[in-house]
Amino acid sequence: MFVTELTTDQLHYHKESRSFSEEASALRMNWCSKQEIFKVTNPATKQSRDFVYRRTLYMGASEDLDIGGWEYKSNDGLVLTIWND
Repeated sequence: MFVTELTTDQLHYHKESRSFSEEASALRMNWCSKQEIFKVTNPATKQSRDFVYRRTLYMGASEDLDIGGWEYKSNDGLVLTIWND
Protein backbone atom coordinates (compact mmCIF):
# COMPACT_ATOMS: atom_id res chain seq x y z
CA MET A 1 0.00 0.00 0.00
CA PHE A 2 1.08 3.54 -0.77
CA VAL A 3 0.28 6.33 1.69
CA THR A 4 -0.17 9.88 0.40
CA GLU A 5 -0.41 12.55 3.07
CA LEU A 6 -2.70 15.55 2.55
CA THR A 7 -4.05 18.29 4.77
CA THR A 8 -7.59 19.60 4.89
CA ASP A 9 -6.19 22.94 3.66
CA GLN A 10 -5.45 21.28 0.29
CA LEU A 11 -9.03 20.05 -0.17
CA HIS A 12 -12.52 21.45 -0.64
CA TYR A 13 -14.92 20.38 2.13
CA HIS A 14 -18.62 19.91 1.32
CA LYS A 15 -20.48 19.99 4.63
CA GLU A 16 -23.87 18.88 3.24
CA SER A 17 -22.42 15.65 1.81
CA ARG A 18 -19.64 15.15 4.40
CA SER A 19 -17.07 14.91 1.65
CA PHE A 20 -13.77 16.33 0.47
CA SER A 21 -12.74 16.84 -3.14
CA GLU A 22 -9.97 18.23 -5.28
CA GLU A 23 -8.67 18.02 -8.81
CA ALA A 24 -5.69 15.72 -9.33
CA SER A 25 -3.65 18.49 -10.97
CA ALA A 26 -4.04 20.75 -7.92
CA LEU A 27 -2.52 17.95 -5.84
CA ARG A 28 0.20 17.43 -8.47
CA MET A 29 -1.02 13.92 -9.18
CA ASN A 30 -1.44 12.23 -12.54
CA TRP A 31 -3.18 9.07 -11.45
CA CYS A 32 -4.67 7.45 -8.35
CA SER A 33 -4.28 3.85 -7.37
CA LYS A 34 -6.52 1.24 -5.80
CA GLN A 35 -3.53 0.49 -3.56
CA GLU A 36 -3.29 4.07 -2.34
CA ILE A 37 -4.34 5.29 1.10
CA PHE A 38 -4.83 9.01 1.63
CA LYS A 39 -4.02 10.21 5.13
CA VAL A 40 -5.82 13.54 5.57
CA THR A 41 -4.80 15.67 8.55
CA ASN A 42 -6.53 18.75 9.93
CA PRO A 43 -3.62 21.11 10.79
CA ALA A 44 -5.67 22.95 13.42
CA THR A 45 -6.56 19.86 15.46
CA LYS A 46 -3.76 17.50 14.32
CA GLN A 47 -6.41 14.79 13.87
CA SER A 48 -6.17 12.60 10.81
CA ARG A 49 -8.25 10.04 8.93
CA ASP A 50 -7.24 7.36 6.47
CA PHE A 51 -9.21 7.14 3.24
CA VAL A 52 -9.12 3.86 1.30
CA TYR A 53 -10.12 3.17 -2.30
CA ARG A 54 -13.85 2.64 -2.86
CA ARG A 55 -14.45 3.00 -6.61
CA THR A 56 -13.43 4.59 -9.90
CA LEU A 57 -15.80 7.19 -11.33
CA TYR A 58 -16.32 7.09 -15.10
CA MET A 59 -17.45 9.82 -17.49
CA GLY A 60 -20.53 7.94 -18.67
CA ALA A 61 -22.24 4.60 -18.23
CA SER A 62 -19.41 2.40 -19.49
CA GLU A 63 -15.97 1.60 -18.11
CA ASP A 64 -14.71 2.01 -21.69
CA LEU A 65 -15.05 5.77 -21.30
CA ASP A 66 -12.64 8.19 -19.67
CA ILE A 67 -11.99 8.03 -15.94
CA GLY A 68 -13.63 10.99 -14.24
CA GLY A 69 -12.14 10.44 -10.80
CA TRP A 70 -11.51 8.16 -7.86
CA GLU A 71 -13.47 7.85 -4.64
CA TYR A 72 -11.96 6.98 -1.27
CA LYS A 73 -13.77 6.52 2.04
CA SER A 74 -12.81 6.77 5.73
CA ASN A 75 -13.97 4.38 8.45
CA ASP A 76 -16.44 6.96 9.74
CA GLY A 77 -18.09 7.54 6.35
CA LEU A 78 -16.35 10.67 5.05
CA VAL A 79 -15.70 10.58 1.29
CA LEU A 80 -12.69 11.92 -0.60
CA THR A 81 -13.02 12.37 -4.37
CA ILE A 82 -9.99 13.08 -6.55
CA TRP A 83 -11.18 14.41 -9.92
CA ASN A 84 -9.22 13.40 -13.01
CA ASP A 85 -8.78 16.71 -14.81
